[in-house]
Amino acid sequence: MSIHAKLREARENSGYTLEDAAKRLGISIASLSRIETGVSKISIQRMGQFAAFYGVSAASLLAGEIVMRPTSIDLSKMESVVEAVAETVRRLGVSPSPSKLGKAVAQVYEMEINRLVDHPDAEFDLTRHTKFIEIMFSE
Repeated sequence: MSIHAKLREARENSGYTLEDAAKRLGISIASLSRIETGVSKISIQRMGQFAAFYGVSAASLLAGEIVMRPTSIDLSKMESVVEAVAETVRRLGVSPSPSKLGKAVAQVYEMEINRLVDHPDAEFDLTRHTKFIEIMFSE
């Protein structure tokens, strides 16, 4: 998918209409439309402005994908995962490598986020992963 189409997708994912986005970005609706359809080129500086406004990574847009920036809620959840893994490691009395700790945090976070995506009404609950964390560090 072209950069132009990705910009449109990022705008739509952010919940902005063409009119709203153009107004907030300080450009005309016609200019934004031309950028999104590939009629007009976009500078790297403007790309950065669009990415920041839409809350996505400019590098990912250039690579043809959309990667949302983490929110404070995402970071808070990640902090909770780190704390849960660290507490389990402390309780088990083991000294895993930083690499193994990182992998455990990433896997638990991914499992819980995937569960939340599949079940949007579910609560963020790390207790369901305690046994998994214990098994990871018991090996």
